[in-house]
Amino acid sequence: MIIDPTLQDYIDYQNKHEDYILLQNEYFNTEIFKEIIHFMDLAFPEWKSNKGIGFYAPEFVLSAIQDCDYLIEAETLDLNLLYAELVLEYPKSKASYELSFEEYFDNYFFAKLEDDSFEATSHQKQEGVYRNYFERVITYIPYDFIGDNF
Repeated sequence: MIIDPTLQDYIDYQNKHEDYILLQNEYFNTEIFKEIIHFMDLAFPEWKSNKGIGFYAPEFVLSAIQDCDYLIEAETLDLNLLYAELVLEYPKSKASYELSFEEYFDNYFFAKLEDDSFEATSHQKQEGVYRNYFERVITYIPYDFIGDNF
């Protein structure tokens, strides 16, 4: 079966951003979603960037909502319990993200630079290019949680 490339692109896009799309469709206007984003922005300002949990951010928010569904069912949302849960879970997600991001970045960086001109440059210059590129990528924010911007 041959799939139209534009349809395949759409399917790939949907799969890649599945958690973020679910958050948009189901939770963007809920109190718990707004509180999670607000708290995380205040408590961990870099959480959305690759210095934080970057591409893991939608999964983290969705998991927090699902793990705290007992708070949603209460008549009023207990923010202290929600915030405590976020403070407990965020460092675990960040540690996991750091490991996978470093591996991803190294593989991506060196795959992009596997040409003879880069191989011929000095090790010191290669390290400088690596550090400069890493600093640009580490501050990138994959998901802003403002709308469908990603």
